[in-house]
Amino acid sequence: MLAQGNHTTDFITDGLLEHQTTVLNEGFAATGYQFRLAETTRSNNASWFYNATQLSQQETDMKTALRQGDKTALNVYIVGLWDSSISAWSTLPLELDFSVPADGIVLHNSVLLGGSSTVWTLGKTLIHEAGHWVGLYHTFAGGCENNFDYVDDTPLEAVPAASWDALGGCPVGRDSCPDAPGLDPIREFAAATEFTAGQVAYAHNEMETHRGVVV
Repeated sequence: MLAQGNHTTDFITDGLLEHQTTVLNEGFAATGYQFRLAETTRSNNASWFYNATQLSQQETDMKTALRQGDKTALNVYIVGLWDSSISAWSTLPLELDFSVPADGIVLHNSVLLGGSSTVWTLGKTLIHEAGHWVGLYHTFAGGCENNFDYVDDTPLEAVPAASWDALGGCPVGRDSCPDAPGLDPIREFAAATEFTAGQVAYAHNEMETHRGVVV
């Protein structure tokens, strides 16, 4: 967890972190995975707090300095990037083959449970990103032409369900790929709601293969 400069008021409270972990575990209840808040570290570093964007030197420095545990440990870095349009990102299990220190999730503090985001205040952004951390791809990967999330029970989807305004949000029955079987998978956690059985099976394989985690 990071705060700018010496302003410790930017830190997230222990109570909020516990509640956010509860939301995370509720989202993963059907997957066989549960997360325990093992340790919280707090750092004052304005450069990391504001500028640790994806693939930046600040992100690399932050993760190298702060990462804890082995490849089974989910590290979450809470920041307050200047570019608040970037709410979060995660590494995938297969990326461990290239860099263990880079592993983990970077999360903008505005999308934590009860955060200042005008859209994402239920704490489910972390569930979405943890879905990537266990190996899942976006359901819109490949658009209407290719099944690049590699899961059979998530129908093809043209665009992310959260970009959305052009297609009216996430109504039941939304079908952005009318020539492909099935309706848009708007309820899985790629859309921050739930995981499908196929996604759970795929995650189990990825976690066993790359992290050595078996459920």
